[in-house]
Amino acid sequence: MCEREEATVKSRPRRRSTILLLAAATTAFAVLQGCGNSTNFSSSSTTNPAPGVNLQAITITPGTKLLALGSSRQLHATGTYSDGSTADLTSQVTWSASPTGCVPSCPPLTISVSSGGSSPGVVTATSLGASAVTATLSGLEGLLYLTVNTDGYTSNTLAIMTVPYKNTEIDVVYQPHSLMKTQGVYTVEEVNLDANQFTNQLPVAAAVMASIPMPQNYVPNATIANGDYGLVAVISYSSPQVLIIDASNFSSDTANNTVIGTFTAPVAQSAAVTFNGTTCAICAAVVNPNNNELLLSTAQGYYSMNMNPTSGQFGQFTQIGFPSTAFPAPSFALNPEATCPYIISPTFGQDPQNPSEVQVATLPSSSCPGAVNTYTNLGLTQPNAAVVSLVANSYAMSPTFGDNDVEVVDAGANDEALISLAGTQVAFGTYTSLVSPMTTCTGTTGPPFNMIALGTAPQSELSNVQSTPFFSQTSGNCVGFEVWPSYAGSSPFEPTQGQEVIIDYLYGPMPNTPDLNPFTNGNDPNAIATFTSVIDGNNYGVLVDQNQNWIAKLNLGILTAGGVNAPPEGTLISPTLLAAGLALDAVVFLPAPDSVAILSQNAINFGSVSVGTTTPQSLVTLTNVGQNLLTINGVSIIGTNADQFAYTTTCFLTLNPASNCAIEVSFTPTSAGQFTAQLNVSDNGGQSPQSVQTVQLCGAGSPQTVQSCVNAAQN
Repeated sequence: MCEREEATVKSRPRRRSTILLLAAATTAFAVLQGCGNSTNFSSSSTTNPAPGVNLQAITITPGTKLLALGSSRQLHATGTYSDGSTADLTSQVTWSASPTGCVPSCPPLTISVSSGGSSPGVVTATSLGASAVTATLSGLEGLLYLTVNTDGYTSNTLAIMTVPYKNTEIDVVYQPHSLMKTQGVYTVEEVNLDANQFTNQLPVAAAVMASIPMPQNYVPNATIANGDYGLVAVISYSSPQVLIIDASNFSSDTANNTVIGTFTAPVAQSAAVTFNGTTCAICAAVVNPNNNELLLSTAQGYYSMNMNPTSGQFGQFTQIGFPSTAFPAPSFALNPEATCPYIISPTFGQDPQNPSEVQVATLPSSSCPGAVNTYTNLGLTQPNAAVVSLVANSYAMSPTFGDNDVEVVDAGANDEALISLAGTQVAFGTYTSLVSPMTTCTGTTGPPFNMIALGTAPQSELSNVQSTPFFSQTSGNCVGFEVWPSYAGSSPFEPTQGQEVIIDYLYGPMPNTPDLNPFTNGNDPNAIATFTSVIDGNNYGVLVDQNQNWIAKLNLGILTAGGVNAPPEGTLISPTLLAAGLALDAVVFLPAPDSVAILSQNAINFGSVSVGTTTPQSLVTLTNVGQNLLTINGVSIIGTNADQFAYTTTCFLTLNPASNCAIEVSFTPTSAGQFTAQLNVSDNGGQSPQSVQTVQLCGAGSPQTVQSCVNAAQN
């Protein structure tokens, strides 16, 4: 199961139990051992395997404490014995789940866990908040606390998911590169969003883990993650085809990070619609965690595509049978937790009769009739994106508190609509607030905040959960943040103490990228996302620069700490806070170049060295993250002071996919003073057969000190 059977089925810790049912628990565990995700255990399987040897402790792994809403994970119980040996007890322990924080009364369970049967130890996240998992045998108990989190389900262009990495898990994004070709085709790059957690070097030198080539002339515009099955869907605005990438990230999976399926949606490209200059047949998509179906907003209505590779219907499309017209939207939000799941669809003028409408469409099912409700009185001219908070559906803290808070942004004006949906009823509630005009970095006349994502930091107590809408603007560099309060007994948009809203709003300009250029968003309003890091537990916003070469990661907790004013006025964030370049800064830039040739360092500072002394060699690794042979044209050091630096290398002629070679650089100052140069690696890994990757070099002959390696080369 490590290798995909017929390129569709594989096993992975974050999978639904349907996959794990493919084998007995012991077999599944052995397979996971082969995939590098478990410890090697002894064959002992009893509480007293030998005279004088007793079971002393039970440990539950993996120890990752975050679990995404709607997802599942295989847990394992490991027994430790008095003689130091260990054994897999997954199928022998009794698994159970219990609520936490039972003062004065216990909140509802947020997880379920299977015990016995063919798939023991599979935990599934059912609602937001914290619960505990226990594994019990012979009076001993293993304990693991899990917090269920979500950043909502809003369509965007960035598939973010958790994948295995070495002996832990990391967050990655599958970023579509739709502007420039790499080795003759467009690509989707897997980028490590936690790369700064594994290095002391800032700016981060390398974050790209893989480059997946697309079919010839296929332009990838958006990716969508299905974490349960380790899959990423790719859509193109200019094609009816949906591609599926195997994103298991198992080293033993030979299909990993390749396109394993191409499925054609029943949508005519000739029927394409246009939103704010972007023409699309398939315009946006979200994975429904309830059934692992890909929901698609298309020029010919809404469709679903089966993304369960074990169902026998993998890749099949079904038109969603709404009772009345549900118009296409450039972006939409899904509430999968409602009694009758629904979507918020800002239609951006697709209805000629109601250009400012927003539709709320209930997904039809055996228990819920489909419905489409249209609203045109929100005060927005061109509604184009929305988010919906799922907190209220997770735990109703009073009989009257069941609303879901919704925000819709406007592409035509710098306005937003704050809306309270009335619980499980698909209708807008009493409280609807138009905020106009929002203050941005250039005042109230700047480009509109037409990009939005919702961040929700995980909390063990649901009453402490806060939602953070994150805004930005296409072809601009201003960002904005709102802080919706934790539970207050009613919607935060209800008039309270004389205020129309009780939320905080902050905004400010993005810092420059590490190459000293202004950060500017591209023209796709969906190129915005949020995620909660499995490494540090922080909630982050994500943006992509207009050239698709930098990914900006913004710490939402830091940036929303000083809000004092409600919208539309808000609070301007200090540039010392909205900054990048230092370890504790709120913004981290991750490189995502259009290249399969990745260098492990971007600058080497040799410091101050005695004249005539040669430093130890500093290692630079060249990695081919692509799927084709990399041709290496040459390695050189250039610049006015090139003679002060030297290198040796194992990088000759070609480099196989997923392999690397070494370049070792040293510095020998011949006199006092500062010296700079640039290491160049020429190859065919980028847009042309003569692409160049660089490392800045600097050092000083004592007693001189080094100032900086930035822009070191003197050509």
